[in-house]
Amino acid sequence: MVVTGKCNPPQSTAPVMLRYTPAPTITKHPKDTTVCLGQTVQFSVEGQGSGLTYQWQKNGNNIDGAQGSNLVIPNVTASNLGSYTAIVKNSCMLSSTSIPAILTARDPVTITLQPKDTTIQTNLTATFTVEATGTNVKYQWMKNNTNRTGDTLSTLTISNLKLSDSGNYKCVVKNVCGSMESSVAKLTVSAPPAGAALALGVSTVDFGCNKVKSISDTVLTNVVFNGGGQPLNVTAVTLTGSDLADFAIVSGGGAFTLAPNEKHTIAIRFTASTKATKTAALEFTSNSSTTAPKLTLTGKGCSGAIVPFTAGAGTSQVGTNKDTTFQICNTGDFDLVVTAVVLGGANAADFSLGTLPPFPKVIKPTECLPVTATFAPKAEGKRTAEITVKTDEGDFTIGLEGTASPSTDVNESDMFANGVTVYPNPSSGSVFFTGEVASPMPIKVRIFDAFGNSTYQTTISVQSAGTFDFSWDAANSGSRVASGNYTALLSFGTQTIRVPFVIVR
Repeated sequence: MVVTGKCNPPQSTAPVMLRYTPAPTITKHPKDTTVCLGQTVQFSVEGQGSGLTYQWQKNGNNIDGAQGSNLVIPNVTASNLGSYTAIVKNSCMLSSTSIPAILTARDPVTITLQPKDTTIQTNLTATFTVEATGTNVKYQWMKNNTNRTGDTLSTLTISNLKLSDSGNYKCVVKNVCGSMESSVAKLTVSAPPAGAALALGVSTVDFGCNKVKSISDTVLTNVVFNGGGQPLNVTAVTLTGSDLADFAIVSGGGAFTLAPNEKHTIAIRFTASTKATKTAALEFTSNSSTTAPKLTLTGKGCSGAIVPFTAGAGTSQVGTNKDTTFQICNTGDFDLVVTAVVLGGANAADFSLGTLPPFPKVIKPTECLPVTATFAPKAEGKRTAEITVKTDEGDFTIGLEGTASPSTDVNESDMFANGVTVYPNPSSGSVFFTGEVASPMPIKVRIFDAFGNSTYQTTISVQSAGTFDFSWDAANSGSRVASGNYTALLSFGTQTIRVPFVIVR
């Protein structure tokens, strides 16, 4: 420190040294880990510094007894999944926090649909299906406990059946976490009857999820089969059922004749009229000596959708910016094509949107479009706006809402042509303020003491451009304020002017 005065020379103090210990440095962070349930996982962290101690956290909460550089979790269960971080402290109690490591689990194999026994005649097609959940599931079909080469899909299809195809079928379903066997399904292949016999290559056609009012065609190649020994005469193919209007026969309907072992192709169209599951049946009128089967048709009308909501931007001071990120999600069951995102509403000028992706943008079911809105209020109070999301399913509206508090920044305002003065200054009684404005406006007045405590506030309404004035009786809730330094803040919109003055008792 150099001390100077009116008389030279200046004087300097002796030097002093400031030494400090920095926060610890993390040189190795724990890593994201995926395991099978029941396995053991270990997270590790390494730090540099003196007198280091460790505290592991899960989802931001301390883990009791986890104070080492390694965290071992044996026999992982679903309750262990989450985000893990390590807080490293040194001898000065300064700390650093590791990058979060996410613990996730691979789903074990679970069979949700078992194959079923099937009785069918020769030359037709038999299908067995197994459904399973799990991570990276693999399949292997077996006949009479022997693997079938190449049959590694969830569905086993055996075409042009022979009597020798009869047997017991099952599927081994597995992933890295283990394996399961399906139940055994018995396949019985019978010889064809002597007379005409109408048979179907499939019993059900599922069109799946289709956009409402869109057209979906499927060709059922060789779906009708004459499995008998005499010609099959089909005189009519008819659609039946409560939703028959959603289906249509494109080709292959009407009358036709099939020789023994001959097959016939039919094309079907599905057009969902509404968002719902639709069912119908294809029935055949013929000279079949066996009971003619029905072909079940099913499909679902689907559409994308957005559930309206209001995104809260929180509270921000007038004249400052605050970013809020929220998700616009497709809550429907079909792809949603977003063509534009438009900002509007009563206080749209107080909000702005961040960078948006190129449009059109396809949002799949359960997927979301992140949107960042900047709240920059220009006046106090509740501020609202709307985001219109334009899509192929119509417009959806998302609300925006924020609250603006008075600004605490001090920026000399061009709106005050000659500034603001206070008199008398210092004052032993009331104080008076005067200034000029360029246009009518409300002016918020706040007065603070030297410690930053609020002692008075009011709002004056200036009705015309030109000179304004107002007075303060130097009292707070009826009691005279003490001697000292005070500051008046006069605010208009985003502009604030600061006026210091003194009270002397």
